[in-house]
Amino acid sequence: MQMKTMVRIGAVLMTFAFGSLLTAAPVKVVFDTDMYTDFDDAGALACLHALADAGECEILATVASTRGSMSVAMCEIVNTYYGRPDIPVGCVKGIGVGEDKSGTHRRIFGATVEKYARWVRHRNSDDAPDAVDVYRRVLSTQPDKSVVICSVGFLTNMRKLMETDRDLVARKVKHWVAMACYYPMGKECNSKTD
Repeated sequence: MQMKTMVRIGAVLMTFAFGSLLTAAPVKVVFDTDMYTDFDDAGALACLHALADAGECEILATVASTRGSMSVAMCEIVNTYYGRPDIPVGCVKGIGVGEDKSGTHRRIFGATVEKYARWVRHRNSDDAPDAVDVYRRVLSTQPDKSVVICSVGFLTNMRKLMETDRDLVARKVKHWVAMACYYPMGKECNSKTD
């Protein structure tokens, strides 16, 4: 894909996700991440906090789509670092991608989780609340068509939410932006996994 096309696609996604910068009210965002085997999602969450610092968005929740990992702990660390330790967190339950058996996850995030252990409430994501329950609780308190969901990981949480409460999603969600391939023509880890 040519660079110009990729830049245009990125601009369109950001427009959908954050609307016009002239909008008075901050965009309400739920960040859905795998935070799994590399730092890209930690960087994306840091960028989201920078937008929140600028008054352009409000982070309603951060939920993880990987079980048996430190993904929720990493969300808690980033949220606390940026002064928002009370952002609700959750993790996928029952299905989806489990612990990274290769050990990459621990090599990448283990030192950070150890260093900031005082900021961590859920060292193992399995101990965190159910992401679908967090979605329901957060969405139910928001005005209709006001929430943007940004999925930068596996789509399991959205799948489970749509299977269990499609009407709530239809009422409350303005946009859903997913980092994935041009589906069904391409294959990409986040979309092909679930």
